[in-house]
Amino acid sequence: MEYFLVDHPIHADGIRYLDIKDLTIRVYSDTEVSEAEEKIQDVLESEELRWSRSSEYIEELLLWAIIYKTEV
Repeated sequence: MEYFLVDHPIHADGIRYLDIKDLTIRVYSDTEVSEAEEKIQDVLESEELRWSRSSEYIEELLLWAIIYKTEV
């Protein structure tokens, strides 16, 4: 599992008003559905975050990448 947290500051009139953080969580698994997903979803839902899930097969690694994205 790995995660990335990226800041996206919102500027207007030369003033920084707001910081939006994009959180991406990637889980690698040999199956398209991982056992770790339930725990990740529980945490995201307990924090009342809206999230999206996608998956892709990485041929070079012979693994599935299960990707969760949300803003915090």
